[in-house]
Amino acid sequence: MEVKNDGLIETTRKLGSSIGGMIGERSFEELELAFVTKLFPKKFANMSTLRTRQHILLYWRRGFLKTTLLQEFSKTIPSKFKIVRLSSATTEILCGSINIPKSPFQQARIVPPVLAGADFVLMLEHSAVLKHGGPMVAKVSILNDIYEGDRISTSLVKLGQTQIDPAQRSELEKLGVTYNPSEATISYEPDILMLSASHPFDAKTLSILVDSGHLDRFRIIQCKITPEMARNTFGGDFCVDKTLQEQLRNQNEELCKTEIKSIDAPIHAMLKPIYDQLFAITEIPDFRIKGDIIRTVAAHMVMRHFDQRNLKEVYTDQDYTVEDIQFICERINDFVQPRISPLVSEGYSGTTRKRDETKELACTFLKTSYGQGTAGEPLRAIIAYVQNRMSNVHYQTIINALQELLREHKLEKVPDMHGYYRLVEKKERS
Repeated sequence: MEVKNDGLIETTRKLGSSIGGMIGERSFEELELAFVTKLFPKKFANMSTLRTRQHILLYWRRGFLKTTLLQEFSKTIPSKFKIVRLSSATTEILCGSINIPKSPFQQARIVPPVLAGADFVLMLEHSAVLKHGGPMVAKVSILNDIYEGDRISTSLVKLGQTQIDPAQRSELEKLGVTYNPSEATISYEPDILMLSASHPFDAKTLSILVDSGHLDRFRIIQCKITPEMARNTFGGDFCVDKTLQEQLRNQNEELCKTEIKSIDAPIHAMLKPIYDQLFAITEIPDFRIKGDIIRTVAAHMVMRHFDQRNLKEVYTDQDYTVEDIQFICERINDFVQPRISPLVSEGYSGTTRKRDETKELACTFLKTSYGQGTAGEPLRAIIAYVQNRMSNVHYQTIINALQELLREHKLEKVPDMHGYYRLVEKKERS
């Protein structure tokens, strides 16, 4: 029997569906889009401030296939790429360290950073890696720089030792690691794509990751498991379709044969339909959503060219079509919801302490405004009021707090006054 050779996008969806139904289909689609971004140069040719790598975080409750999906997708990544499975991390593991021998006749050896020379990183339990192995805040700061592809540098001075085994220098050079003996510093410039998974973070951890911008570095695939989804998962006869898995691996191998030397981001005018939908959902979206959208549009464009047998070494803004834009428009809510309403671990209230304080301050400000007889207050005034009274509060925390107050029917938007909010007037019972 002849096996139909589906296009790249369709193969990806079918394979994911065979593993986990709808949640598997959606996850594999996003994982493949992210894989494609690893084939790009590190920056867009016409937007040099924006990285091209699209890091992925599968984010939903325990026990629903996150690890399986990542492991099975990793088998479709061509062997030319180095995959590192990160199950624990300290600052020394991420930055590198030095091993001082006890014998005075032996020279010190550099322990290279674990991600030096890596292409892909699988982090099957994001929460555990962050919480164990040293202070979370320090690791998060380093990981943020790694995700951005910034140069990582650390001092290795121990006991006055500055010289290393000369035979190790070529090994370090192959990994892209530089050692400066006069300053005893080690540095490298990572170029990894992170594919990660986590159950919902607890409120304290989530607050740290939001305020530090850690979660902003990810395209978060968030899913709230409903009773119906649970029944379908338990009742489904899911099994990896090995034929499709081999087909996707072969397609990825073929995709890699054409080196992409330059790629433009789509121009603003083409993205306008997406932005119109975005601002209809939230008045002040997190700016990093724009990066997620542009990277996804670019990856979809290349996948479409692959299916059309039209791969190129150079892609310009003229290579994008309405089809690429429509792909995002159909999924725009998925880009916004993890920012506005991230899932929080069971057993917690679902809000952070900062968000509760923010809600209280916003209501206090609007109550004063209401007493003065004004129609409402603009969003910028609410943000300024809260930030003047709370230290280190992220503006997205304020947006999340206002969204929650709207859902609780404690606030409402003022009709015909864009960006204005007011308290909901309580009606007296007759």
